[in-house]
Amino acid sequence: MMKDDTNSQAPLPDDPCVKICVRDRYGDICLGCGRTEKEIQNWTKYTPSQQAEILTKTDARLDVLTEKRREKRKARHRAKDALKDA
Repeated sequence: MMKDDTNSQAPLPDDPCVKICVRDRYGDICLGCGRTEKEIQNWTKYTPSQQAEILTKTDARLDVLTEKRREKRKARHRAKDALKDA
């Protein structure tokens, strides 16, 4: 758990929702904000330090999902190219 030092932290958003509420196909992550369903449901119950901890995880989660989509797209292009060459 992160140390609660509210003087050195920037103010947290009331809710990090960006109105793109779609879950990924690999798990339980919102593609808009990067939070799990449980984190979304309980957001207002979390302390500022808990919210900050969650927000540090969301960027990494979205990066992983972006990479998975990129890999899948590359695989589709390779398969398409292989069909053309066959």
